[in-house]
Amino acid sequence: MFVRLGQLIDACSGLRAKRTRSHCFAVCKEGPILVVYPDGIWYHRIDEETLERIVHEHLVAGRPIASHIFHHTGAGDVNNTEPE
Repeated sequence: MFVRLGQLIDACSGLRAKRTRSHCFAVCKEGPILVVYPDGIWYHRIDEETLERIVHEHLVAGRPIASHIFHHTGAGDVNNTEPE
């Protein structure tokens, strides 16, 4: 799936996105996992159809795929407030 992600990103003219492999995010049973930064959006249960939607709808058009988000950094996190 990592190769396919590269192909999808490369096919989008002008899209600036970096992809890297990482070790387990400790939520492997929800995998495959994909995280989009700087948005801090964590997607789970990624298949090829979802991967294509994420590239075209989220990365290109700026619309996250709500049905596959299981975590959004800063939304509901314990330490998401600014120091006073």
